Amino acid sequence: LNKLQLDVVYLGFGKDGHVASLFRGGPELAARHHGTIKTLAPMPPHQRTSLTLTTICAARHLILLVSDRKKYRVR
Repeated sequence: LNKLQLDVVYLGFGKDGHVASLFRGGPELAARHHGTIKTLAPMPPHQRTSLTLTTICAARHLILLVSDRKKYRVR
């Protein structure tokens, strides 16, 4: 089984705290394979595609963009 390791993963941060279209409590968080996964968001657009958490965590460098001051308070 080949491990996918990306050099850089650039991530956005949603107002509800989700990252990379991975939502708190979502079943997609349990995926352990390397690669992509289809996700279902509670707000439009509902159908999305993301990297698996395993793939994100294996990246050499992670960049998280938090573009709104209100997002600094998300827990």
